[in-house]
Amino acid sequence: MNSVIDKISIGLAGAQILSFEGEYDASSKWYEGVMLAIEEVEAGNEPEHCVVYAPFSNLEWDDVLANIDTQAEAIKDAMKIALNFAKAGIIDAAIECELDSDFNALDIESMVERGANKLLEAENASS
Repeated sequence: MNSVIDKISIGLAGAQILSFEGEYDASSKWYEGVMLAIEEVEAGNEPEHCVVYAPFSNLEWDDVLANIDTQAEAIKDAMKIALNFAKAGIIDAAIECELDSDFNALDIESMVERGANKLLEAENASS
């Protein structure tokens, strides 16, 4: 079972390499589009709901799917970095008593920036 992060990563990677058609054209359906492509290829069929973008169109389907997997791992790694920055930013804001008690108003993007800056400061101080 793929996690939410896995599903987002696979969907984004798929959309970099495949052009989805019909119901799979919506970003919320990219993951399902990739999974259907995998099922079709494993069954020996040509996926009809997507087209491979030009830079990858000369590859066999197994290689296309391998490229999607590689891209998905890179996207997942980037998302994990951003999540760690957000965590560090929230922790720092809490320590500094600057965290709003209304978490509905929490600006996650600013927490990512804050966490990145905090972690970079700590890294530079230890160098």
